[in-house]
Amino acid sequence: KKAEKDGEWAESILPIFQGYIDELEQQNTFTLLKDATISNNIIASVKTGNCVKVLLSTLRMKIGRARNLSKSSDSTDLKDAYDSSLGVVDDIYLFKDALWTTTPDGNPISDTVEMLNILSSAFSVIIICLDPSDNNNAESLRTLIEKLKASVAIICQVDFHDLYSSNSSLLSESWRYFPIPSIWQSDEHSAMSRSAYNLSIASAVSSFSGWEKDEFTLDLLKRSRKDTFFGIHLEGKKVAGFLNSNRERHLSNLWNLIETLIPTLTSLDFKNGVSNAKKVDWYKKAMENLENNFKDESIASFGEDSALNILFIFAHIALLLAKQEDDDVKEEALIKHALSIVLPPTQICLDQSLWDSDLGVKGTDENAEWQIFTAGDSTFKASSHPIRRLKNNSTSKASQKAKQNATKFSTSNQMTKSPFSKLI
Repeated sequence: KKAEKDGEWAESILPIFQGYIDELEQQNTFTLLKDATISNNIIASVKTGNCVKVLLSTLRMKIGRARNLSKSSDSTDLKDAYDSSLGVVDDIYLFKDALWTTTPDGNPISDTVEMLNILSSAFSVIIICLDPSDNNNAESLRTLIEKLKASVAIICQVDFHDLYSSNSSLLSESWRYFPIPSIWQSDEHSAMSRSAYNLSIASAVSSFSGWEKDEFTLDLLKRSRKDTFFGIHLEGKKVAGFLNSNRERHLSNLWNLIETLIPTLTSLDFKNGVSNAKKVDWYKKAMENLENNFKDESIASFGEDSALNILFIFAHIALLLAKQEDDDVKEEALIKHALSIVLPPTQICLDQSLWDSDLGVKGTDENAEWQIFTAGDSTFKASSHPIRRLKNNSTSKASQKAKQNATKFSTSNQMTKSPFSKLI
C-alpha cells in the first residue's frame, strides 16, 4: 500500500523533496552521512537522523516514479525507469555507512529496513525493465551483478573475492534426478544458503529474525508481538513452510532458467509442486491464522522479505549472465551462486529433498517439543511467562533461552556501524 501511494504522489511531491535535497547539498549537510560514525553529540545525531529521513523519502518517491514508468511499453520510459532505479542504488551505496545500522542482535533498525525496502524495489524495477529477448546485454548484466554483489555480501555476510571463480566442479552434466549433490559448495556458498534459508523461515515465523547467524531452531525464537505467526512444519526430515506469492512466482521463473542451463536434470515443475504442498492440513490452518491476524501486516518485521528478494534478483541476473557466458568456469561459478540461493527456499516450499545438504535438518531436532510453540494450530503465542512442557512443570531450555534473548533485545539500544565500507 505504501508503494502504491508513493507511485501516486511521486510526480507532484518528488520535485519538493528534490528541492530540499539540493538545498541540503548546497549547505554541505549531507557530509554528515558520508563515512558516518556513531556520534555522542545530540545535535549532530538529530541532524543526521533528519538527513536520513529526507534522503529515504526522496529515494522512495524516485522509485515510485520509476515503478510507474516501468509499466509503460515505451522504450524511452523503460530506459528512464532503469536509469533512475540504478541512480537510487548508487545513492544508497554513497551513504552506505549512515544507512546500514543494526542492533547488537544483528537486526536492522527501522531506517535500515526502509533502505532494504527501497533497494529491493529499485532492483525489482530494474529487472522488469530488462528485455528478456535481448541475448546481447552481457555488459549490462555484469554491471548490474556487481551492484547486487555488494548487497548480497552484506546480507549473507560473505566476502566475494572473485565472483567468477570456481574451485570445485559442479559436474551438473551428470545430474539426472533430485536430490542433487552439494559437495560443490564452498564456505561462501554455504553462508549464502544459510541466509536464504533463514530469511525464508522469517517470512513465515514472526518470532524469528532472519538475520540470525546460526541456522533456524526453536531456541532462536525471541520476538514478541500481540499477534504472532508460526507458518512452518517440523515433523518431516527437514523444515517445511511457505513464501508469499511474489517470491513463489520468482522461484518458479528461476527454475525455468535453471532447466535451460542444466537440461539433463529432471524438470522440477515448481508451480505444481507448490500447489500439492499446500493441500496439507498444517498449511490450511496456518493460512487461516494468517488471514485472521496478519492480513495487512508483514510477518517479517526486519526487512527479511526485501533482503530475500534482493538475493532472488541476484540469482536471476547470475543465471541470465550464465546463459551468455562463453567461459565454462565463469558459467559454472554463476550457476553455483544461483543454486546456493534458490535451493533452500525451494525445498522449504515443496517439502521435498532437493539436495543432500543438511540445511533444514537442525530445525527438526526438537520434534518432541515444537508443538508446545504451535499449540496445535500453527501459531506460537508469545508470553511473558515461561513456556512449560506438556508432560511436566519444568521450563524448557528453548523457552528459557528465547525469554533471555527477548529481554536482551528489548533492552538493547546500542548500534553497530555499517560493514558496507569494506565491500564497496
